[in-house]
Order: sequence, then C-alpha cells, then structure tokens
Amino acid sequence: MDERCGNGRGNDECPRTTATAAGGLTATGPERDSADAGFRQLMEELARHLMVWIKDEAGRYLYVSPPFLTRFGLTIAEVLGHTDAELFAKDADEIRANDLKVLTTRERIETVERAHDPQGVLRSWFVTKFLLSSPTGPCAAGMAFDVTEYEAVAKASRDSEITYQQILDSLADMVLVKGENSRVLWANRAFREMYGMSNEQLRGIIDAPFVEPDYTEQYVKDDREVFVTGKTLDIPEEPIRRHDGAILTVHTVKSPVFDREGKVIKTVGLFRDITERKRLELELRQAQKLESVGLLASGIAHEINTPIQFVSDQTQFVQSAVGDLTALCQRYRLLIANAAPGTFPADELAAIQELEEAADLDYVANHLPTAFVAILDGTSRVTKLVQAMKEFAHPDSNDCAPADINQALHNTLIMANNQLKYVAKVEVELAEIPLVNCRIGELNQVFLNVLVNAGHAIADAIADSARLGRIRVTSRQEGQAVVINIEDNGTGIPEAARARIFDPFFTTKKVGRGTGQGLAIARAMMAKQGGSITFDTETGRGTTFHLRLPIGA
Repeated sequence: MDERCGNGRGNDECPRTTATAAGGLTATGPERDSADAGFRQLMEELARHLMVWIKDEAGRYLYVSPPFLTRFGLTIAEVLGHTDAELFAKDADEIRANDLKVLTTRERIETVERAHDPQGVLRSWFVTKFLLSSPTGPCAAGMAFDVTEYEAVAKASRDSEITYQQILDSLADMVLVKGENSRVLWANRAFREMYGMSNEQLRGIIDAPFVEPDYTEQYVKDDREVFVTGKTLDIPEEPIRRHDGAILTVHTVKSPVFDREGKVIKTVGLFRDITERKRLELELRQAQKLESVGLLASGIAHEINTPIQFVSDQTQFVQSAVGDLTALCQRYRLLIANAAPGTFPADELAAIQELEEAADLDYVANHLPTAFVAILDGTSRVTKLVQAMKEFAHPDSNDCAPADINQALHNTLIMANNQLKYVAKVEVELAEIPLVNCRIGELNQVFLNVLVNAGHAIADAIADSARLGRIRVTSRQEGQAVVINIEDNGTGIPEAARARIFDPFFTTKKVGRGTGQGLAIARAMMAKQGGSITFDTETGRGTTFHLRLPIGA
C-alpha cells in the first residue's frame, strides 16, 4: 500500500483512505471500511489514466498519481511535501490561485491551466479541482488531462476561419451566410456596408429591418429551395435595397453547405452588384435606339424637305401670279365701268357680271393675299421643324465638338412643342454664351427628357382645368461653365422620392406614362460629358433642374 499511496506512510495516515469528498456522506464502522475500499478502488482506476493529486491547505502535495510523475519526469520524493512554487516556478501563481479559490469557496471549478513540461514546452491541461475533507483539515484535490493538441487544433480552426473571413472581407462582391430558417450567421464587409449593419446586428435576423416584405418572402423561398434540394441556385437578376433606400440590381448565386453526413446546414449567398452594368446596357440600348431614330428621322426629313420646298416655291409663284391677275381684273372692271354705253354687247356684259358674282371676286381679292401669307408661314414652320428634327436626331459621334447650346434648346423646344403647348406657356430667356465642346445629340436627349418631365408635372398640377402652367428655360455663362435652368410650376417632387429621382426605373408617374429611365439617362449623359444635373423642388410649387456643362476647349 505504501507504494500505491506514494508517501511512505501507513494507510491510517494516507489522505487517500481517510479523506471524503466535501459535501459527501461520511460513514462509520463497517460502512466506513466499505466506503474507504470503494474510494480507494475509484482513485486507483482514475490514477491509471489521469493526473490526480491532493494538496493540503499550504499547497504541499500529499498524493500524486503515476501519470503525474511520468508527465513531468518527477519522482515521489521530489513531489510529496513540496509546493507548486518549488516544482513549477514559472506557472505556480495561476495554479495556486485556483487552489485557493476551491479552499475558499468550497466549490468545484473546471478550467484550463498551463504548465511547462520537462522539455520547456508550455502545455495546456483541462483541470477539475474540488475540496476534500480529511482529519488533518481541508485538502484541494484535482485531476487533469492534456488538451494541448486539442487547443492547437481549435486554434488552427479559428485561425483558418479568421483567414477565410479576411479573404471574404476583401472581396468586392457581397457574401452572406445563413443557417436554417434563413437566419443570418455572418456577412462579409461588402454586405455589411451595403446594409449599414454590423455582424452583431445582422446575426439571427431573417433580413434587415428596411427590406420590403415581398423581397424577404422571395429571399426565404430561395433559401428553402437550396436547403431542400441541396443544389446551387443561380438568379441572374434580383433587387436588393441598400440602407439608404436605393435599389440595387444584383446577380445572386446561393450555394448549400453540407455537414459530414451530407445534410445541408447553411447557405452561402454571393451577390454581385450589376446596377452599373445594367445602367450602361440601358444607356447603350438608348443610344442605339436614338441612332436608329436619327437615321430614320434624317431620311424622313430629307423626303419631307423636298416637297415642302417645292410647295413653298410654287406658292410664291402663284402668289405673285394671282397678284398680277387680280390687278389685271381690276383694270378690266374699270375699263368696262368707264366705257360708253353700247361699247360692249349687252349679253357679254351680263355674262361677265354673272361670273363676277359667282366667283365673289371682291372677297377673293381681299383674302387671297392673307391666304398666301398663311400658306407660306405654314411651309416655313414645317421647314424649321424638319431642320430641327435633322439637328436633334442626327446620329451623334463619339467625339465632342463645339456646339451652340442655345440653338439646341430651340430645336428641342420645337420637338417638344406638341407635348407642351396644351399644358404650359414656355418662356425662353437665353443669354449670349460661347460654343460648348460636347456631344450635342446626347444633350438634346437630356433637354427633351427634362422638358417632357416638366410638362407631365404641370399636367398633374392643372388636372382638367382650362388654365395653363408655365415652363421657363434660361441659359447663362458662369465662369468656365454654361448653366441651363428648366423651371416648371408643376406638382414638385415628393420628399420621399427626392433621393431616388435619378435611380434607373424609378418613377412617380402613372403606369404607362413613364419608365423611370429619362432622368437616370440624363444624369449619366451629363456626367459622361463632365457636367452635372441637380434640382430644387417644393411640393405643390414646382421644380427647377439645373444643368451645368464645362465649356471645354
């Protein structure tokens, strides 16, 4: 027994046979002997596999198990009666602090302690410490097993996870990891910045609070499909709302994450922002459409211009000829009136008088001049419209060239006249400004989009009343820039819509009246030429758009 006890004393003095766990039952007589035998058996079994020890209140070792001695390369004589300060000087403070906690609180603790092995390697031990009662006083007992390798694996796993997260945080694409029921587990930096929320705020929610219900419903449906089928879901386009309310278009790929048994436990969503790409595609389609319209309009204008010029020329000829004939008729009438009786046959005079009455010669003579003026004015207006159409819709080159902005505004107003004349009076005040180096075809489209929007806003304001609204177009030079203002007294832009007024496909107009592309294209075209478009608005009072363009070389 001395060898098992390891302290050179008899069984009566060995704490292993006399100590009982604090808070346990203490037996007497035969029951005591039976309990002691069971305790010894338990301790011996534990001692074969675990590091087990008992210390007195002063921290001196009263008992250690063989694995303890083996692990630290010590002998019984080197351990018993000694303290941790003597055996493990580098690590004694933490060990002693935990022992005192057990002795003071009389409660069991489980923790990880660290101590250096004989090779000087710092190792980690999962330790359970508890209080034992003995005839000589309370003892601090404990047992431990080495978890150094487990900690290394756990640390490697944590480091690996941190590395993966750092890699994902460096991506421009958004990454979102969800668990069951579509609840967020983790998001990378791009996603967090898009939502304006931290991982702590995102974790556990289904979607950010500002996401619209129909969006959330679709997201959850897609997540469920990935969980059920275990297949990757590719969504070419879907909307996602940014924290500031802007709607982005993203290409989404949702993939399953499996456990070792092949069960889907997570989904990983990869979101690529394609809003700018969609805008450029839209702009390209619009440019191609404008180019086609320009070619068509140029051809039509040419076809119209020739007959209109012919009509104008012939009208001028007829006007001149009729004037001469009218003068001749007047001379004939004067001659007949002054002729002596019997000079002309009576029946001829009667026939002439009848013809004059049938032709209403006096009326024709009075109104023919104004009729010719009206015809020539109409043909002149058609000629101007054709010319404006040719200049407005002519296919634009990719290169900038000096252009007359005031003339472009006049042309655009002619083109927009049919939409504006029934709802507003247009006031034009164009200052003398220099030529601007620009792509004038694109600017024509910008001017037209803003003017049409102004007409729609006024139409909404006047409703079915007979009154007309007002649109005021001005231009001026400010330093090295030209500023064009287009002002209307329409409904104004609602406050809730102002932040999104330039977003593609956003519109406050009724269905069928607008696609939400006009102002988005206008801003893109202005930006491409180094300019800008801003606005001032007041609900119920109207809106003024400010277009600023650098004059350029």
